[in-house]
Amino acid sequence: MMKRAEPQDTQDTQDTRNPRPTNPTTRPRPSANASNDLGGTFRKLTNWLVRILTLPVQLFTFLTTAPGSAIVLGLGVIAFALLNIEGYWVSIPSEVEKLPFISKPFVNDGADFRNLDFAIRDSAFWLAALISMVVQGIQALMLREASIEKTKFDYDSVSHYTVPKSDPHSIDIAELRRQNFKKVGMRTVRQKGAVILIVYMLDIGIAVSNFPLLGLPSSWDLVINLVWALLSVFGCELTINMFLDALSHAESPRKPKTEVV
Repeated sequence: MMKRAEPQDTQDTQDTRNPRPTNPTTRPRPSANASNDLGGTFRKLTNWLVRILTLPVQLFTFLTTAPGSAIVLGLGVIAFALLNIEGYWVSIPSEVEKLPFISKPFVNDGADFRNLDFAIRDSAFWLAALISMVVQGIQALMLREASIEKTKFDYDSVSHYTVPKSDPHSIDIAELRRQNFKKVGMRTVRQKGAVILIVYMLDIGIAVSNFPLLGLPSSWDLVINLVWALLSVFGCELTINMFLDALSHAESPRKPKTEVV
């Protein structure tokens, strides 16, 4: 017997041969990544705009806090060092007229920084610079506070030494050496104190000779001269100490910043 041929699915064949056309008005939706990229770009532009607008504030903050303040303090060290050198240089007797080169507000001494070109050609200027640097160095070391570690080490190095009580039956030479043992090291301390006192007396004398405090026409002139005399004596060593402190902040390890997820 012959089998009857099964009818084919004409609908599937027709669909395969003639696929349905897509709707030309249908458009793909924008992806989430595109919107995220647009938002990230906007945030970056906003951050850069804020940084540009706040640049003066950021610069001021950087120059007034460590370690950035070391730049300003370094310039202050140079200025006050030159002020002290100028005082010693002007005080050295000479037949040549010495014109000041450090400008001082409210002081009419005809100072002009261009006079420094004449000063450096004078051998007395370099003598004054040498004396001033020695004086300022001694004062800066005296004013700079020792660290806790250094102080503790100095104490521990001598704390285990004890002086025995005085024995009335010991001979005089033993008692003398006991007293010397008790006072050992104090001579160095007294000598250092005498050197510092002499240095400050010299520096104060030079400052007062350049900024006299007597015979002034008004109390305002007295205040101005007193301020500049103090700056001439203490300005350089104070700025040196602050400059070194700012550098120590730069050398100290920084804590890692925590990121907020």
